[in-house]
Amino acid sequence: KEKVKKKPEKIEVPAEGSAEMIEKKYEEVMKAEEKEAVSEPASPEVPAEKKRSTVLIVIGVLIFLFVVIAVVGFYYLYYLPSQVVFSDEFETLDSRVWGMLRKGDNLLVKAQGGELVVRNGAVYLKRDVGNDYIIECGVNVIGVSDKNGWGGIIFRMGTSGSYILQLAPDLDRIVLRRHPGYLIVRKDIKLEKGRWYLVAVKAEGENLACFINHKQIIGIKDIGLAKGGVGLESGNATVLFRDFVIK
Repeated sequence: KEKVKKKPEKIEVPAEGSAEMIEKKYEEVMKAEEKEAVSEPASPEVPAEKKRSTVLIVIGVLIFLFVVIAVVGFYYLYYLPSQVVFSDEFETLDSRVWGMLRKGDNLLVKAQGGELVVRNGAVYLKRDVGNDYIIECGVNVIGVSDKNGWGGIIFRMGTSGSYILQLAPDLDRIVLRRHPGYLIVRKDIKLEKGRWYLVAVKAEGENLACFINHKQIIGIKDIGLAKGGVGLESGNATVLFRDFVIK
């Protein structure tokens, strides 16, 4: 007998765009999205308490900075003299502004080329500049008649005495005295004759500070002299002064 060949069964494929095809594609898309959601976990949410803590820290830092700026600004505005109240570039020596305080042997006091030359003498400022101030001046000890020769700044000068900051280059020393004859402090520091130094003195209440080239060398408290004027002096030396400023 001849075998009868069986025809293969026809598999029906849903037509493109049919409802079955659309439903099948929708199921595939949904499965793919579920798979992606599982593989990419959501980032953990920051606890509310931690957020509040961070905000408080930031606020605290801002308040601290505000307080610091306010305090520093208040100090500079009310306690630190900063406004220039007098200055002299020594183009001439005006006798209405400066007076002779002390005359030593071989005295020389004159202004020339923006410098005040003082040898064995002292001059004082006739103007009232208050009691608390900063004095700045260029000082150059160009020659000494003995190793103790010095040049310096007088401040808080009155009938009961004065303070004197002295630069003695041959001794490599600066000295703060309360005149007459009272040594307050002495500091050894390398100094050279013929070299300019920016010297500054700050008198604020009982606080006294002395600076050389912007570096503080002396800082003390002294209740001896609370007020007085200012001046420039040399002892056993020829000294140049320039750019005199009081703030």
